[in-house]
Amino acid sequence: MKSRSNYPIIILIIFLLWLPVYLAYFPGVFSYDILVQAQMIMGTDPFTSQQPVLHTMFFKLCIGLGNLTGIKSIVIYSIAQMLVLAAFCAYIVNLFSEKSESRILPVLTIIFYALNPVISVFSFSTCKNILFGACFLMFILEVVRFSQGIYYAPRLFAFSLLGCLLLNNFIYVLVVFTVITLLFYKKKAKGFVTVLFCSAAAYLVISLAAYPAMGVGRNNSKEMLSVPLQQLVYARESGCMSPEDEASLLGFFDGSDYGYFQFGNADMIKTNFSESAYAEKKNLFWALYRNYLYKCPGKYAYAFIRLNFPLWSPIGFDLCDYTMTGYIETQSYDIRVPGYEGFERKSVFPGLYGIYERFTSYSLFRGHPVWEFIFGISLPFWVNIICMIWVILKRWYGKILPLIPSLLLTGTYLLGPLSNMRYVFPCILIIPLMIVHSFSKIDL
Repeated sequence: MKSRSNYPIIILIIFLLWLPVYLAYFPGVFSYDILVQAQMIMGTDPFTSQQPVLHTMFFKLCIGLGNLTGIKSIVIYSIAQMLVLAAFCAYIVNLFSEKSESRILPVLTIIFYALNPVISVFSFSTCKNILFGACFLMFILEVVRFSQGIYYAPRLFAFSLLGCLLLNNFIYVLVVFTVITLLFYKKKAKGFVTVLFCSAAAYLVISLAAYPAMGVGRNNSKEMLSVPLQQLVYARESGCMSPEDEASLLGFFDGSDYGYFQFGNADMIKTNFSESAYAEKKNLFWALYRNYLYKCPGKYAYAFIRLNFPLWSPIGFDLCDYTMTGYIETQSYDIRVPGYEGFERKSVFPGLYGIYERFTSYSLFRGHPVWEFIFGISLPFWVNIICMIWVILKRWYGKILPLIPSLLLTGTYLLGPLSNMRYVFPCILIIPLMIVHSFSKIDL
């Protein structure tokens, strides 16, 4: 496997090994945020940047192609995404085969990408994290190459910008990572940091100027307030809040209703939060927040830990019961979008579908702590930590930089409303790259 002519073959191998799983779920998986995006496309909801605009436009393109060809848009989306993801995964496999003397390394990497049930199912899932994951994989590769003394500036720029356009919170990762690189590498990273800065600036121009010109509305602030809202409502639930302050807090919610408080899922509270009330009384909200930060810091800390516990905890547990969300959501939501066609699941391989549904429902892992950890949400975090400890013990300090972005990405999810397997999917994709980078001296 030393020739680039193997690259198309590797793409085909990965795609064909995913194909039976897709056919088991045929014609696809219509879940997560795609319902909201379909409503935006069809005009039943305002078109905003709440969901990444580029991903929404990609789905809109699939709908248009479906109308032209008579093929269901979910099929076009699924096959296109599988091919894109297979191409990026195959690139890493081919790179390992070219740069390494080991014959087993590219084979193990193919097995990881093609037969890992998490990757197989997500390869055709409609959530935005999949295409972002493909870009994140290439972004990390360029950071690895920079740490080895060479990188490709156009590729770094392209995947940094695409990452921001495909996942709203990646801009925060990019900015913080740029600052960290500048602080620790200084003049050595001048060109590298310039590329990162230009990609961040390009994203800001697109989001602040181009999107409004296209009639795209702004994202709401609810997502960024997930942790403070959870902490404040938990302080109220715990009896720490005075009746006067409780009335003030209630004024930030529509219909005089906090919603349903649940550990591990701030969405239940976030849904009823009034953005107009927040915009009008922002100072009051933060004064209230600071007040109870001083009065009951333990309650705040506990609410924060419980909110996204699965992202970092090595302890296996039933995520579904804990958060009322699925391990991997494969159900097709009721499609109630005027102008958009619905579909029924017509599994080509119902037996395989049954096996994978046991996997995606988490029931396959119950009572098996080792498997719970191996396929757990926290696995990529701990792989990253182990890699970090190893390079520090070996005093390979130059290898630390490529390990930072995935930790920063996980950090953004710690501030989000809940833990979900799809969030860490990009960090799962980079596991082979991180291991090879950290435990070998192969120049990529």
